[in-house]
Amino acid sequence: TIDSPREEGELPYLHGKVSVTHLRYEDNIPVGMGLADIVETLGDSLGPIRDAVNEQSRGDGALRFNIVVENLGDMRISNNLMDGAVDINQGVGRLRIIGTDQSFGVLGGLRVEPETEISFRNNDFEVQRGYVTLTSPEGVDGTIDFEATTFRRDWLITLRVTGPISDPEVYLNSDPALDEVDIILLLMMGLI
Repeated sequence: TIDSPREEGELPYLHGKVSVTHLRYEDNIPVGMGLADIVETLGDSLGPIRDAVNEQSRGDGALRFNIVVENLGDMRISNNLMDGAVDINQGVGRLRIIGTDQSFGVLGGLRVEPETEISFRNNDFEVQRGYVTLTSPEGVDGTIDFEATTFRRDWLITLRVTGPISDPEVYLNSDPALDEVDIILLLMMGLI
């Protein structure tokens, strides 16, 4: 729905709901990229669209919006780092895109479905828990809480990523217990 401005200087207001019935993301992500680089790359893919809108916009923008995004069907990421389902309705709630065509933010969250396979240092891990909570009304920023496991020889190895999207902490531990350096050697070369 688009509402006309009610007062002088107010922008038209676009609001409503977008229902995604099917989504599949298959582009590979360069392995040397950090999480912040990945988020920036995904945002850059929207650049041409944003640039076209900006050329037609004035000053503070031409349009205000508040759009709820929900998924009604399969949403999958299948690339070199991940193969599994993502859900925006379960766990942490729906996504909302708010702001103007000049400055927007994303609020809400994504859940990576359990049993999704991810690749870390050429090892396949199974997701136990995975949440991304987006909290910025002026960009794409928030927190990540992610845990996945794999077996390597006689060890259960747990990978945990937590903290701000722009600078997450990565932890590795194992059962039976090994030092993190030994876990990395086990993952990379099968050695301890």
